[in-house]
Amino acid sequence: MKRPPYSLLLFAAILTVPATAQLSQGNGNLRVMTYNVDEGTDYVEVQNATTATQFLIAVGETITNVRATNPPSRMQAVAQQIMTASPTLVLQEVDRWSSGPFNPLTGTCGALTVEFDMLQELTAALAALGGHYQVAMQAVQYNFPQTPGLILPSTFLCVQVVDYNVILARTDLSTARFQWNNPQSGQFVNILSLLTPLGPIPLPRVWVSVDASFNGNAFRFIGTHLESIDATIGELQRRRTSRRTSERAFAGHPSDGLQRPGGPPAAG
Repeated sequence: MKRPPYSLLLFAAILTVPATAQLSQGNGNLRVMTYNVDEGTDYVEVQNATTATQFLIAVGETITNVRATNPPSRMQAVAQQIMTASPTLVLQEVDRWSSGPFNPLTGTCGALTVEFDMLQELTAALAALGGHYQVAMQAVQYNFPQTPGLILPSTFLCVQVVDYNVILARTDLSTARFQWNNPQSGQFVNILSLLTPLGPIPLPRVWVSVDASFNGNAFRFIGTHLESIDATIGELQRRRTSRRTSERAFAGHPSDGLQRPGGPPAAG
């Protein structure tokens, strides 16, 4: 399934600085960043499978493609880009891939082991580079169950992937410059389903948000990956996200108890 560029909806009271400006130290305009690191596959093989055997092979090809992209190395490269840009808030879509044995005689999966945890790999890479970021909000977008696959000629396995939308926030700015709280998320009612030989697989989409204050200006930072395969569904999701910006149940000023950088997230 062809993955479109990441769709970020950002509503802020402050404009971001130009790309040519000096790196932000929290004294100028707000700088934010969004980056879709992608799962490492477009799921084309899974989408094109029309028989159970083709589907097994497609799952095997999918995890093979993911491994070939070297997610840990990619997360290190993304971390370097984040450090170069020095944004106050970062919106990411990241995945956790797990695999384990599959018994074709019993049709059962064995215990799965995490192969790639992109969020953990990204935050570790940021810390190694001297970055100061914490997860402000993390929400599961979709969680594909343990799915059997076949890597030709004869390697059976089970694969699972969990996709997250994540907001990262800096922790090294003074509270006079930057604060955040009220992390929230929600799943859109209107979603697409992928038709496969094993039945339909729903492809839910979620939005994530935090309320924040930067240099005394309050705003709501919202991110989502809108559905682009079905334009009607994507438009319904866009409208729901737009309505989210007009809801007034959020902290609008530092005196409203916004989350201190480095502290635990407030309950959403």
